Amino acid sequence: MKSKKVLIAQCSYLYNEFLNNNKKYKNVKYFRTSPVKHLIMFKIFEYYYQDEDLFVEKLIEYIPTSFASRANLFAFIDNAVKENILVKTESLKDHRKKTIKPSESFEKEFAEWIMSLKSSQYETLLQESKNK
Repeated sequence: MKSKKVLIAQCSYLYNEFLNNNKKYKNVKYFRTSPVKHLIMFKIFEYYYQDEDLFVEKLIEYIPTSFASRANLFAFIDNAVKENILVKTESLKDHRKKTIKPSESFEKEFAEWIMSLKSSQYETLLQESKNK
């Protein structure tokens, strides 16, 4: 089991990371306001970095209905499009389908945010606890 010191450090790190990075990363903040939006964000970037099209309907299917209704999910997505956080386009193969991807500014912000998590103080504390 991890030492209490490491667990305390992790809790403190995650608390501070959330507060500080929500100020710094406005687009990420939009998706961190609810667990459902958080899931949407991660699924969008999973597809984006795999260079795969993600259709809005497919994205909706990934989110359990116990978390949000279809109407709420569409509203979240449409609002993010209006805020220029996400880009919704017509599929080249099937014009009835809409693809969803991050805006260029959101992609840059997300990448910077994710990489900042990897170089956290928590990583250092975790290594120190393993060496003891």
